[in-house]
Amino acid sequence: MLLKEGASDVIVAATHGVLSGGAVARVTASPMETLVTTDSIMATEAVHGAHNIDQLTVAPLIAEAMHRIAEERSVSSLFD
Repeated sequence: MLLKEGASDVIVAATHGVLSGGAVARVTASPMETLVTTDSIMATEAVHGAHNIDQLTVAPLIAEAMHRIAEERSVSSLFD
């Protein structure tokens, strides 16, 4: 575990936070400072109530990508 290796703060990032079953309870009870995930999967009320889970929205990015694809414009330039 990272804390045993001298890490003082543990921050975890996940693209698609599939927090099913007892996952939210395990994250909440863990020593990790924060789990950062996107809202590409609808979060449950348990996720919204967790003190150490932050969910970032990707809707504007996906909408802009779709708009650029429809207009045959560069999508890769979104990440420059």
